[in-house]
Amino acid sequence: MIETGNGKYYTTKEILERIQVSETTLKKWLIKGKIHRVRLGNKRYFHESEIDNLFAVAAVAAATEESQ
Repeated sequence: MIETGNGKYYTTKEILERIQVSETTLKKWLIKGKIHRVRLGNKRYFHESEIDNLFAVAAVAAATEESQ
């Protein structure tokens, strides 16, 4: 993880460990535009807000399904 004035940035490996999904799932989310990476130097990272937004959308979807 890299921490800057703009927040925390995580590597692919760190994201996979944190959110407990497969690399294939993460790649599908990238292709579909559900999550985005940023380039810092020669490496690509995920900003913490991307993960927060992803789970916020999932929580709303789950709550909507429960209420139906």
